[in-house]
Amino acid sequence: DPPGTVLAAARDTAPSGARVTVRREGDLVHVRVEAKAPGPDALTLDLTHEAAALAEETVGAGG
Repeated sequence: DPPGTVLAAARDTAPSGARVTVRREGDLVHVRVEAKAPGPDALTLDLTHEAAALAEETVGAGG
């Protein structure tokens, strides 16, 4: 899917206020989500997760 579609889908599922980035490295698309964990201010944590997948147009293109 186009980067804008990927970004919108990730933002729809991420927690409110999360920072979502999408980047391409070669044949891989990386999506990273950074958010603060809910809780009292003194106990907040920064949570980060990244997922990567083959870009759709590269699947099965090796011949």
